[in-house]
Amino acid sequence: MMDEEDLHQSIKIIRQCLKELPDSPFRAKLPPMPRGPPGELYKRAEAGRGALGHYIVSDGAPRPY
Repeated sequence: MMDEEDLHQSIKIIRQCLKELPDSPFRAKLPPMPRGPPGELYKRAEAGRGALGHYIVSDGAPRPY
């Protein structure tokens, strides 16, 4: 579990990293999103702390909801 001091230290590190990033108008081009078939899907996978499940509902659009 993370205590308050660890949280403040993490925020400080993130702010330092953001200051070092150069200003740039460049934006990454992302690959097109795959279209899933309409319907529902549940997948189970093993995780570090037990089972991890993903439940996805799709209407066939590029983004499941």
